[in-house]
Parts: sequence; C-alpha cells; structure tokens
Amino acid sequence: MHAYWSSYPDLRSALVLALAVLALSLASCASRQLAQPSAEMAAPITTGRVYSLSEVRARIPVMYFGDDSYAEVNSAWLGKWYREYRTQLSRVGIVDWNERFDCNRFVEFYTGLAQAYYFRESFHARNPGHALALGPIWYVRDNGRSRHALVQALTERGRVFFDPQNGHEVQLTPTEQASAYLMMF
Repeated sequence: MHAYWSSYPDLRSALVLALAVLALSLASCASRQLAQPSAEMAAPITTGRVYSLSEVRARIPVMYFGDDSYAEVNSAWLGKWYREYRTQLSRVGIVDWNERFDCNRFVEFYTGLAQAYYFRESFHARNPGHALALGPIWYVRDNGRSRHALVQALTERGRVFFDPQNGHEVQLTPTEQASAYLMMF
C-alpha cells in the first residue's frame, strides 16, 4: 500500500487536503459567511440622517463612543430586525435565557449583529455614518433591586429603548434613565 501512495504524490496531497477541509468544516472551524437577511427585512436599516459625534454627545452626554459619526436607525426596522436576530440566535443554538446568557449577552449579540449587517449593507454606499446609532444601555430598575440591559437607538422618533429578549420597546422612567451606568455606541 505504501508503494502505491509513493507513486502518486499529487493524489496523496489532494487526498490529504480534502480530508483536512472536511475535518475543518465538520469541526466548525471554517468560518461561515454572515447569512443574508430574510425577505422580511424590507424596511431600510437607516433613515439617511447621520449624526456627528458632537450631535450625539449633545443628546446623550454621559456615554462612551467608538466612532465619529452614526447613522440614525429606522424605528420600523427594529421590529423586523428582531425576527432576523432571533433566527440568528437559533442558528447558534441559543433558544432560552440562562444566567450565563442573560440580558447583557442578548443586547451584545443584537447590537453586534446589527452593526455587522449595517457594515455589510453600507460598505459601498456613500453614507458617512461609521456605525448605527444603536448600542447597549445598562441601568438599575425603578425597584432598585435589579439591574437590566437594553438596546438604545437614536431613531426618527427620538431615543428608543428596546428589549432584545422579548422584542418590545420599553419606556424607561426618568429615574431609570438617570441610573444608567453603561451606555455605548
């Protein structure tokens, strides 16, 4: 058998390469492309308005910023995006809340995936928004006994808070907004 493989080094190399590719794909080590959004995602991600860093800072002064400009989020898109986000969660096998994957992890996944889709959709556009005006907000609930994380977005309707665990907009009280201890775009 050894003499057979010695006579065909190209065949041996091709077989080894094919087995390596098969092993990587079965082990999920090969990177998959970001899936295309479903046909339901008809609403545009943004309104076309772009905020400068100083404009966002004027609206939300106590916040961390990672970019110089932000695209205003289309509020109609948030609900449609929620369905797509839940599909992506299911694809990676997350179907339930767990203390190790709780509100802040849902927020991170929602915002990170939304930013990735925005990047892909606007890559060739002349839109100067470096990122979506969308990110996490961590705050203390009015009862003072629990903390929670939500998604915040600057939309054509103003600042909107969204819970990616249930897909609903949330109205924060002034006390809850003032209790925010982590906010980022």
